[in-house]
Amino acid sequence: MDKRCGSYAGAKVHLRKKEPPCEPCRIARNEYNKSIYEKYPERKRSSELKTVYNITLEQYNQMLEDQNGVCYICEKPEEKLFWKTGVVMRLAVDHDHACCPEGGSCGKCVRGLLCHLCNDIIGKIERNNSLDRIIAYIKKSASPRL
Repeated sequence: MDKRCGSYAGAKVHLRKKEPPCEPCRIARNEYNKSIYEKYPERKRSSELKTVYNITLEQYNQMLEDQNGVCYICEKPEEKLFWKTGVVMRLAVDHDHACCPEGGSCGKCVRGLLCHLCNDIIGKIERNNSLDRIIAYIKKSASPRL
């Protein structure tokens, strides 16, 4: 056990040794990260965007500006509230899952920003491979009945 165990520095020592941090180091690292993210909330958002979608916060903000702050599909602002805080959520980053099926994104397959409702609908359509059937169903339903 390293003399720095139980601290953020101790957690870094574990990672350099390619081992999972011990419990005290894991707790210290989480507390440190929490304090940094509370002090600089955009840092956490920036880190999440880079890790999951391989885009920068600046790229996200540019897409948001290009879309006038609304969903690419329904052209409405996000309405869904974050369950923990009751604050309106940010628009979701939509990407082509066929390009990066293991989760996350390479960044090149990011299509735009969607409200959570439109993002859920797109996801269900893509998972079920049902877009053609949905279009045919709507067209059939729209035609006059005999």
